[in-house]
Amino acid sequence: MKKFLAVAMLMTAMAAPAAAQMHGNGAVEVPLRVEQGRLLVPVQAPDGTVFEFILSTGTPPTVLSASTAAILGDDTALTIGGLPLASEGIVTVPDEQLTVNGVVIAGMVGPDTFNDFDVLIDVPGERFVLKPFGRSVEWEGMTLSDPIRLQVYHGTVLALEVTLNGKPYQASLDLGTSTVVVNEPVRQAMHLQAEGVSALGLGSTTFADVSTHVLDLDIFGRWDPDGNGFVIVGAPIAYECAISISWVHREMRTCVQ
Repeated sequence: MKKFLAVAMLMTAMAAPAAAQMHGNGAVEVPLRVEQGRLLVPVQAPDGTVFEFILSTGTPPTVLSASTAAILGDDTALTIGGLPLASEGIVTVPDEQLTVNGVVIAGMVGPDTFNDFDVLIDVPGERFVLKPFGRSVEWEGMTLSDPIRLQVYHGTVLALEVTLNGKPYQASLDLGTSTVVVNEPVRQAMHLQAEGVSALGLGSTTFADVSTHVLDLDIFGRWDPDGNGFVIVGAPIAYECAISISWVHREMRTCVQ
């Protein structure tokens, strides 16, 4: 858990509230940006203080650093674009576990908060949109791929099939991670170095030269007990490509490469 969180997160505090937009269809839109490979969104505390949290699709609960938890005290009624963050099961971790490049992480917002919405992660458009789910997933003005089927575990955790350099693997989707992470069986099968780039295939879309790391994470023992190889798909797929995710419809879509 410690290693996984350390790979996944970075924090920046903001001095003034970031503007959120409300749309006529009930959608909420907040700013989204990338900093050192992490997807950052504004989260507002009850007193109006705004922090930037990592946007995650792989770590379900709301996560706080110890210093952020100390600032908030007992009042953890955080919001994103006016919508409440999930407060049940909030995880607080020591600052030293959540420091990346000398910066302490404020927190992470995950699918416990937004799995009841269809979401659009649009880095090129600098926006994160949460829309009440409908009978189908539609994003006006967006050209996205055909649906990529997802498996949903415990209502939050997303799994899918991908290819890495043309070879198929089971995978999980964690956009809170700043790289694509693979386990040792993948490294051996593909003759990978500890760090490098790979071609990642999602449905009909291929992302070339994606940063790839081989790591020994406890989570691989649960995802890949038979040692067939497993991939954690991280934020690089979103850097230049809008991503649509629907937990309810069990699908994701990407921009058309």
